[in-house]
Amino acid sequence: MTQEFHFTTLDQEQLSILIKDSIADALQDWQHSEMNKLQLPEFSTRKEVATLLRISLPTVDDYIKRGIIEAVRISGRVRIKDSEVRKALTAIKSQRYKRR
Repeated sequence: MTQEFHFTTLDQEQLSILIKDSIADALQDWQHSEMNKLQLPEFSTRKEVATLLRISLPTVDDYIKRGIIEAVRISGRVRIKDSEVRKALTAIKSQRYKRR
């Protein structure tokens, strides 16, 4: 089996565009694969959410209390919808968290 190599000449701008496009595509693919890894049941416990997000249980409670993650009570037990966890992960709307 033989390998063929083709050489082409690129100027600096073409190379820069090629690299940027390749990195953007790779990052987009990675983000989609990471979001697909988050497989939660429709309703999760506080402990399951804490484990998934790698945060403490009191932090999950604080997020619920502050309205960052919406939770529901079912027969005295707190449950969190999968869509609420995803919504909390994707939205940063506050100006306070932007880089200066």
